[in-house]
Amino acid sequence: MAHKVCACCGQPLAEYRLGIRLTPLKARIFDAIKRRGSERIQARELGNPITVKSHVWQINDLLEETDWRIDGLRGIGGGYRLERRHVRI
Repeated sequence: MAHKVCACCGQPLAEYRLGIRLTPLKARIFDAIKRRGSERIQARELGNPITVKSHVWQINDLLEETDWRIDGLRGIGGGYRLERRHVRI
């Protein structure tokens, strides 16, 4: 999938998911996890598991403002899925 780029300078434009701004790489990771639905996607399917873990951590920091988070299983290569947060009243 081609990235949108600035017509003036050619720099990749940021993408938005659930109202948060993501880099193109983080947007691709997010989209792959979301596309899988309730079935977990393995980190190795997204790239280097350690790198993916770092990006997911950063995406979750950004998602703190929303009702969503990426849930991950522990351990290298653990699976990820997008889920709605449980709101405590």
